[in-house]
Amino acid sequence: MLSPPLEAALTRLARMIRAVGARHGLLDQDLDALLQDVRIRVWRAHPTGESIAQLPTSYVYRVAMTAAVDLVRKRRREHDREPAIEEAPSAALASRVHTDEAALASDLGDAIARALASMIEARQVVVRMHLIGYERSEMSALLGWSDDKVRNLLYRGLQDLRERLTHAGYRWPEDG
Repeated sequence: MLSPPLEAALTRLARMIRAVGARHGLLDQDLDALLQDVRIRVWRAHPTGESIAQLPTSYVYRVAMTAAVDLVRKRRREHDREPAIEEAPSAALASRVHTDEAALASDLGDAIARALASMIEARQVVVRMHLIGYERSEMSALLGWSDDKVRNLLYRGLQDLRERLTHAGYRWPEDG
């Protein structure tokens, strides 16, 4: 155990860290590696442990995002080094369709990331947590904000996100 404050913070935020990894397509064993990587990165940045208890959730979220991206890149490099296996034509077609869907999802993800980056930080944090799957009450507890503040930031943040994505050319089925 590195430090009790670090362990307490990571226990409290483990669900968020795992959700970040899952959103990046990491498997269960990779999620454990992600949690360990976040633990090491936070400990290296704050070795005394006294400041860890005051770290904002958004800081740990950014560390988790960076660690997840690094882990995905590492897995891709490992996969690229493996010898290619000859695919059957139907498997190649299915792979291409999956790749097209992944590219579209990646484009949308990039558009969402750009839209979120242009928002004020408080809205960014709340909307990101909402997209990961946190309930308002959980956000209030983790961020130390009132439910009214979280509700307001979430409502306005989602409205901002939708406007920015619409401006970027994305449409919703109910818009026609």
